[in-house]
Amino acid sequence: MSLLAYNDFLVQCGHSSTIDFCPVGIPQEHNENIRINSRLINSLFCNQENKTELSNIAYGLSEFSSLNFYTDGSFDDNTTEGGFPMGYGWTTSNLPNVNFTYNGSIQYFPSSTKAETMAILTCLAVCSPSCKVQIYTDSQAAIDTFHKSKNLFSISPRRFNKINNNILWSSIHHLIRELKLVVRFNKVKAHSHDQFNDRADALAKVGRLQPIPTQINQDHLPHQTLTLKWNDEIPLDKDVRKSIATKDNLIDWSLSAKWFDFNGRNDTTTITHSKDTKWKIRCSTSSLPTKDILH
Repeated sequence: MSLLAYNDFLVQCGHSSTIDFCPVGIPQEHNENIRINSRLINSLFCNQENKTELSNIAYGLSEFSSLNFYTDGSFDDNTTEGGFPMGYGWTTSNLPNVNFTYNGSIQYFPSSTKAETMAILTCLAVCSPSCKVQIYTDSQAAIDTFHKSKNLFSISPRRFNKINNNILWSSIHHLIRELKLVVRFNKVKAHSHDQFNDRADALAKVGRLQPIPTQINQDHLPHQTLTLKWNDEIPLDKDVRKSIATKDNLIDWSLSAKWFDFNGRNDTTTITHSKDTKWKIRCSTSSLPTKDILH
């Protein structure tokens, strides 16, 4: 699906060439390297389509001990044609005759750096064990955070939860350790008409339209001892205090206090008034005993 979407984008933009390669399926008797990649991919990613596509690419790249990737992330908070505000994409650049590509969409706490980080994560997931990996990116923020987050597994949960996109970075370093990868980052200049960087950029933009966003299963990370969730649904993978402060600033506390104190019954404090206040609090905190909460 990712390959077809990218080829369609190339045709719409007037390009005369497209990518005609599609990874072959994984045979039943695959070697130990493929089993390692498949195990990691199946444990880290939630969506079955992501698992299948990444496992197929990992099989196609299993014979290469050195790989170069161009990665990119796309962020557009004003999407009108549908899709998600974030997309990511990458392409290999050092393989003879053909290069592998991949893209996808992401949701929650959008930023261009988060999209770039997911591109880095997914390209590392398809590298064979002990592979030497060169990653070319135009995001200095991603490079800096990679070095800053190297010791995520040894720092306190408090410091860990101050790092933006900590779940993605924890996954990246988990892959590097498990696959024994040697990873080096290279900064490239954005919009410099680099063939592979432009291709990664196009893939990332198309990736925003992928209908099912890529999600990480943080429960399978050995050093992810604590994961906070907003409303028991959205993982808070950034500075918790700043995230809560953002929501806090959206609330008019003065008006909220007046609403809670308002007594429409025009009498003194009674059991009925207390029930009214209880109902207001439950409404404002989404804790009414509705069917979705009870189950």
